[in-house]
Amino acid sequence: MKFTTVILIMAIVLPCLFYKEMEANVVCPPGQSFQHCLPACQRPCETRKKGVLCDKKCNRGCYCVPGTVLKSKGSSECVNPSKC
Repeated sequence: MKFTTVILIMAIVLPCLFYKEMEANVVCPPGQSFQHCLPACQRPCETRKKGVLCDKKCNRGCYCVPGTVLKSKGSSECVNPSKC
């Protein structure tokens, strides 16, 4: 019983430690930060005002910091929306 409990705890804890280590090594482009749970799409300037549907599923990755948007699709440069 104790052995099973130890194995179960390791199965839960080790992946968490691994993901934490992986996330600590993520280097995002300037103007972006690593986020744990945001929608899959980032609306760039050209589609920001259009009614583009976005996958609301939780995704991890580098995203523009709040108050900025991607300059263009496929770009990693974030700008103030007033510069779109």
